Amino acid sequence: MSINITPVDEFTATITVAEDGDAVNGTEKALTAQALANRSEFLFNRMPQGSVQTAYPVSMSSIALQFSDNVDSWELSSPNAWLQKSLTSTKIVTADITHLLPVGGTLDSVRARVDGIASHAAGFPGALDPQLPFIQVTSVVRTTQALSTFGKVIDPSTSNAEYEQLHVIESPGLAVTIDPLSSYFIEFRGETGGGWGEIDSCALVALELGWTP
Repeated sequence: MSINITPVDEFTATITVAEDGDAVNGTEKALTAQALANRSEFLFNRMPQGSVQTAYPVSMSSIALQFSDNVDSWELSSPNAWLQKSLTSTKIVTADITHLLPVGGTLDSVRARVDGIASHAAGFPGALDPQLPFIQVTSVVRTTQALSTFGKVIDPSTSNAEYEQLHVIESPGLAVTIDPLSSYFIEFRGETGGGWGEIDSCALVALELGWTP
């Protein structure tokens, strides 16, 4: 008769198995299964719970990203960085993150890693100025095409010195429940003109998201 194994939260040190030629009965098999089940329970209960940070690097292929005007406004400058090539286009890069999110879970945060490469004009536009890059999330209900945008955050840099190095634009505390009928996108807009922005001076290095199962 078969039995169910109930795991115990302990790391059973010894797992006993039969050698070739040994007679084996159900009790011995159950002891081996119990030891393995105990180890699995022990390890599972010590896995990090809650928000899971999943890195989503910018793809080398323009097929994996969507560009609001055309791909020529951005140029792949290294395996993991897109360099802004235009100040007159809308400069928005969109990444579909639907396949990275657990249905029924919660999208907690999104972030962009940005490098404002040196060469900007001396006058910084000011903290949270519209000329600075921003990140936001867009969701689309596939059955109705209803669109929602949320979590917009402008680059928090307060000076050229802060901006012209690798830094993070993060939108935390989103608390968005993942709907199986919706698609989700990270949108990143580069810097604009206005006498401060410069071509080849904004690099999108990576996009990341945090979610809770």
